[in-house]
Amino acid sequence: WYMTTTGRIILDATNHLNTLVQKHKKLHDKIEKGELGPGDQDSNLTDLKKQKLHIKDELESLRHALMILADQWVSEIINL
Repeated sequence: WYMTTTGRIILDATNHLNTLVQKHKKLHDKIEKGELGPGDQDSNLTDLKKQKLHIKDELESLRHALMILADQWVSEIINL
């Protein structure tokens, strides 16, 4: 079974995407359940929401990059 360089990159990026989705879900659940930790609750909530937003932005960028890579990979396979 032959895997192109683009195919390997897509596989690695997909694994990273799945990890980010899990982190995003954990942060979402933590925020929803109010598991904010010790100290200033408002500050902790703000920090968690910022982390969640950062991950969401990264997810969107990665999804976009994966779509471009997938198109490139299909072209590579067709031209093999």
